[in-house]
Amino acid sequence: MVDLHHHFSGEVTFSLRKSGLATRARRDRCYYVWRYLVAMLAKIKRAFSLSILAFGFVAAPVFAIEVTEPAGAAHGFPGLCDINGKKLADGEFRQWVEDKRLHIVITYKFPDGQVFEENALFRQHPELAQEKWSWRETKNGKLSREFTADFLAKTATALTHENNTPKRWPRSAAGYASRNAKASCDLRPQC
Repeated sequence: MVDLHHHFSGEVTFSLRKSGLATRARRDRCYYVWRYLVAMLAKIKRAFSLSILAFGFVAAPVFAIEVTEPAGAAHGFPGLCDINGKKLADGEFRQWVEDKRLHIVITYKFPDGQVFEENALFRQHPELAQEKWSWRETKNGKLSREFTADFLAKTATALTHENNTPKRWPRSAAGYASRNAKASCDLRPQC
């Protein structure tokens, strides 16, 4: 008796049940049927994959990804975890619209007194554009590091404290809120 099992992964497995009637000729015939089915499945997979790929190339210029629904208010409490899932900090995520601008604040509070806060300001119309970004780290209420960027004014600042003296740096970068807000935006390159 021959059992062919089709799994969701697209694999076909073959097994011969041991019975007194299974002769070598029958096993050989079953083996060739199995090989034929595996080869056909591979051809079907290949044809399906190529058709999906071809559709992607044809459809990509036709369908543009746009901001279909502007982001609104949201409030959550994400935890910051290490790679093994151990919780490092308690977080709070806040998002709201004020003066036609999307405000995003993400705060993480660590058990040792450290607090990390990221702020971002976005315009959603006519296209999604980040206007401001900042990152602030404090420990027990004292500022450790602060980075700011004003994309409209094209300015960025960085302030760190070394040996209790502030030190300014000329450049800064955008963080997590940028990626979060851009999740619903048009991905076409801007000039």
